[in-house]
Amino acid sequence: DIYNLCSGMCKYCFSFFGKANNPSIDRDGFKAKSINVDRLINIFEGKEPENPYYKYFVKKRKILHIGGLADNFCGFERKNMLGFKFIEYLLKTKYPTVISTKFLFLDNPKYKEIFEKYKDNNKMAIQASIITGEEDLAKKIEVGIPSVKSRIEQLKELKKMGYYVVLRLRPFLVGVSDVNLEEFLNSCNFVDAISTEFYCLEGRTNTEDNKRNNWMGNVCGFDLIDYYNKLSPTTRGTYKRLN
Repeated sequence: DIYNLCSGMCKYCFSFFGKANNPSIDRDGFKAKSINVDRLINIFEGKEPENPYYKYFVKKRKILHIGGLADNFCGFERKNMLGFKFIEYLLKTKYPTVISTKFLFLDNPKYKEIFEKYKDNNKMAIQASIITGEEDLAKKIEVGIPSVKSRIEQLKELKKMGYYVVLRLRPFLVGVSDVNLEEFLNSCNFVDAISTEFYCLEGRTNTEDNKRNNWMGNVCGFDLIDYYNKLSPTTRGTYKRLN
């Protein structure tokens, strides 16, 4: 990921829960930082042949996932455009890549130009992360994220260009994601694939974590923490998942 943080403020953010419980992180607040894009490209170019990322990952053409712990197209990118050079490099070189994003980027003329220019690239898949087709429910959970409709429209546009597109229906929140689910899936029947996973609840929580889980529980309609405590296998420890 280009940035260490995301401006989206989604209540379920897995990355936030991990960072909020990391004692090495400044308690006065997270500070946004970016990676060195020029050095990253040099690594991909093999200019650091002993770099472990190159030796065990890039050299073997392992699939790169962008957007796992911070969204590459969030507000930080819209303002700074630090990731643009790297995305253009990946498109140009046809490096096998999966991009997961909740944000829009084709509304940016520079990004639209390169995705159009390299649309014959068959080595990139784009996943739109959407937890529900219900705009009002989505806005309560995905606080700083563009509308569901706009994300679906962007995915349609990418599909028309020839990109492999995926509906990333995750995390699947019971009480939110299942509302009018069939109708939502029908509206996304153009996608090449669907990825889904139940929301996972981290039991090692602090005050802010609990606020977020309680907020989501109110939206879902039940006590989220109690629900996961009862249904998650005890063998999984503090990382609670549904069967």
